[in-house]
Amino acid sequence: AMEAYNAKFPEEEGRLFEE
Repeated sequence: AMEAYNAKFPEEEGRLFEE
C-alpha cells in the first residue's frame, strides 16, 4: 500500500489505494 496515502488516511480508506 502507499505509505504516503495511509499516513494521511488510516486503513479505513487507505484500502481504496492499497495496491
